[in-house]
Formats: sequence, structure tokens, C-alpha cells
Amino acid sequence: MKNFYKEENTSIPEVVYTDSQPPTNSDGNDYTLINSLLEWRDYGERLCSDYLQYVSYVQAHCPIWSSLSNDEKDYLISAYIKAGDITKEEDTSNKIAYLTGDKGLSMIDAQGVLLDAWSDYHIKERASCKARSECKEVSYIIGKYLSISDASDFVKTIQNPLYAFSTQGIRGVNEGDTTDGLFDFIESTPGSVYDTAGLREMGYTMINGDPDMENFISELMDVLRNGNYES
Repeated sequence: MKNFYKEENTSIPEVVYTDSQPPTNSDGNDYTLINSLLEWRDYGERLCSDYLQYVSYVQAHCPIWSSLSNDEKDYLISAYIKAGDITKEEDTSNKIAYLTGDKGLSMIDAQGVLLDAWSDYHIKERASCKARSECKEVSYIIGKYLSISDASDFVKTIQNPLYAFSTQGIRGVNEGDTTDGLFDFIESTPGSVYDTAGLREMGYTMINGDPDMENFISELMDVLRNGNYES
């Protein structure tokens, strides 16, 4: 299932859904309106076949920490999802304060809760990255834009960052990684080791006639960053 969402007058997106597990709208349309964090907790992983896609939907529309109920805070902690447009360090401080204050845990136990959550998240993160890297859509996009010789060169060039992406979930500095990753090469990320030595600088000719690599890069990143790879 390919997952789409559109913005409504709610803080959480509406997701097209084709199975029958979550409730459908009263008009019989084949979707459910996800308008709270707890509904994402209950239905999110069934709505999205890609875990990181699910996390990105929740995080992009998550209210600030101080406005959340305790149940919502518990959910975000267990799912290792950041609340609001803040740094990871600020988010961790909010969660530690909640666990040691409202929940009465010791600092060591609070840190243990977050570590357990991160471990579970990282397992699912790696699974998403592996699925994205191995999906048929990536091969289709490469074949759409590159000649066989350029495609072979491209695959050899990205071998190491692709391995780190698929096995460890390392994506790039814009995703919060401390190590340059696959996304940095594809997007020639400013400030990364690939700043002037990325895909744009490889000099490939687009066999579909495009004057540059921008569409090639955009389609690759729609799969690798956004998880849009299932039809």
C-alpha cells in the first residue's frame, strides 16, 4: 500500500487507508481521520507500511510538549518521537523531567526508559532504511535517468553510504546523524564531505533528456527520505 496524506483543518494529517481494521468515516469512504496522537498510537503502524514514514507524519504534526496529556507523553516516549519543533537535546530534557517528576523515576531509571525506547526505534529505523534501499522503485528510477554504464558507476560510488544506510539507518547530517551519509551524497549537502563532490558533480547525462539531475535527485529522495515506494 502506498500511503498518502492531505492537510485538513486539524493538526494531524488524514491518511488514505484501504484495509478494514481502523474505523472508516460515517460516509463510507475508505479512510480514517487521524486527528490525535493517541489515534496514531493505535492505528499508525497499520496505516503506514513504512515505519519511518509513520514517525515523520507524527513528528511533523506533533503539538509542543507542554500541551500534551500524560498518555500522549507516554506514547511519544515509548515510540521515541520528538515533540514539537525543538532540538533532540531539548526533547530529551523534557522527557527526563517528566519521567523523574511526574513519574517519580530516578535519573538512572529515566535514562533507561529512553534507552529502551531508542533501541526499539533503531531496530525499526534500520528495517525501514533497508526496505527503501532494496525496493524495486529505486532501480526503476536509476534506469529511468541513467545509462547502463552510468548506473553501474553510480551504484559502485554509493556502495559504502548505501550499506551504512541499509544496515545502520545512517541517512545524513540534515537528518541528525553525526556522520555524513547517503542523503548527503545524493543532495551534495552543504557543509558535508560531499558539499562539492556529490551526485550533482558526477556529470551524468540524463537519458530521458532532462538538462540536469534535479528530477533524478528528487525522485530518489522521495523514496529514500519520504518512504514513497509502494504502489
